[in-house]
Amino acid sequence: MDEIERERSIQLQPIKRIAQLRLEPSEENNGRVIPDDVVDLVKEYEYRNGRLNIRQQKAFRLIDFTSESTNEETRFIIVTNSLSDLLRNINYEDYVGIDNSVFIYVVENNEIKEEIQLEKTLRIL
Repeated sequence: MDEIERERSIQLQPIKRIAQLRLEPSEENNGRVIPDDVVDLVKEYEYRNGRLNIRQQKAFRLIDFTSESTNEETRFIIVTNSLSDLLRNINYEDYVGIDNSVFIYVVENNEIKEEIQLEKTLRIL
């Protein structure tokens, strides 16, 4: 009974605020697009080029989509509307080891205009 009485007498103290942050979006374009906006376009493009098992990833992760070719090679896809903005903001260290499997799709006017391997963009810079 003493233990129950002790638990009943415990009083919770209000939570103290130790920090408050305010986040504001950057005005700078990072070159990335939201995968939900281009999912049908990417799926159609991948199917047309003989790739299957297209999977969409959550927005603004390292990659936007994955797909597999018939010989089971995995392709990691980043979709952009501005190649120059993407290349300026991308952190190449995040892709070490898979950079030859990462492809950038450039979308313009609801169409994939260009496909470039991330590994080859290192030579552009």
